[in-house]
Amino acid sequence: MRLFGRSGKLAVINLWRNKILSISTIVVMSLILFIFNVILTLNVLSGSIIKDIYKQVDMIVYLQDETDIFEVNLLVEELKTIENVIDVTYTTKEEALEDYLSLYPDQENPFSAYGLENPLPANIQITTNSPEDHEKVSEILDKTEYENLLLTTVNNNENESLIDQVLSIGTYTKNLTITLLTIFVVTSFIIILNSMYLVIFNRKKELEIMELVGAPIASIRMPFIIEGALISASAAIISLLLIGTFISSLNLPITIESLATTGKILTMAIFEIIISIGIGILSGSMAIEHHLNANS
Repeated sequence: MRLFGRSGKLAVINLWRNKILSISTIVVMSLILFIFNVILTLNVLSGSIIKDIYKQVDMIVYLQDETDIFEVNLLVEELKTIENVIDVTYTTKEEALEDYLSLYPDQENPFSAYGLENPLPANIQITTNSPEDHEKVSEILDKTEYENLLLTTVNNNENESLIDQVLSIGTYTKNLTITLLTIFVVTSFIIILNSMYLVIFNRKKELEIMELVGAPIASIRMPFIIEGALISASAAIISLLLIGTFISSLNLPITIESLATTGKILTMAIFEIIISIGIGILSGSMAIEHHLNANS
């Protein structure tokens, strides 16, 4: 523990001593991570949009005025038995009129004003997991025992086309995220490794003296490992602050709070910090190991 504390203090001193190099390394890593986070946010956003679309009513079955409520209940119960049907809601003529009038609370009933009866039909609203499930619903609606109940069926094909577009975006951003993650790991490793090489080169005489007086190898190696970890951790934290500010500044259907409630933002933050620290530790270890082996 004493070794770790002393090494940590030396690492901070070295960072301050080489502050221009350290800041440059942190800034470059932060920008690379920020670009990665933007693409990752788009991927999460596309998934969120698809879930919201799936929750919308995507089929409405309008019923004849003379339908028997008993037969309607049988149809509703059979629709509910379909595996991927989320919700089935029956709305009477009276409820349909109330829903319509609630959209225009400042206006009187336009039908009663002209002495007309309620022309709005009763309906059944059906919500499924995905547009692929519409076929199963249609099979039940096409049964002969229900053909006298149905007036017409409205299928929200706009949702289906929108989902296809969002899915293509999601697939593209997912592949791009994997590519950028690979680029980030390789580039960050090279940047920190070169930074450590420059630091070691500037302290070459100091390190040689430490080796000559018999300083423990661990006390020589540890400060550079911690320094690499501090650089990468700082870059990760700065990039997370940047992406948080970026999301908050845009009018998007997703917020930091909504991500936090699903645990996605916490998972993303922990993942990035761990990966970044791992890269920093590996880079620092390889750089100081190369120096020690070259002088042995």
